[in-house]
Amino acid sequence: MIFGSHHRTPYTGRHRALLVAGHVAAGILIAALLALVFGWIVALLWNHILPDLLGVKAIGYWQSVGLILMTRILVGGLHHGHGHGGKHRSRGRAWSDYDEWWDEVGEKSFREFKDPQ
Repeated sequence: MIFGSHHRTPYTGRHRALLVAGHVAAGILIAALLALVFGWIVALLWNHILPDLLGVKAIGYWQSVGLILMTRILVGGLHHGHGHGGKHRSRGRAWSDYDEWWDEVGEKSFREFKDPQ
């Protein structure tokens, strides 16, 4: 294991700082490589599919990276991580909202649909 802590003695002081720096450098390197590969794949797919299918122009690498970033901003937002800061509801809460809606609106609408007069 390159970055694992399989040694009997824990890392302390300078050795721990070097280990953390190694993890950070490896993370940055992996992220950069993934960004390069992902941008290349998007450009490749765009240029092989969309010009013939929709008649659009071919794009370059940096345009594909910009397209990825724009899509991320428009669709996914700019939040980081997996949490949404408590903005989403749990399943139990969503079903209680549905039950309230059904009691207020849904049942009446269903009856009107079932037996139109």
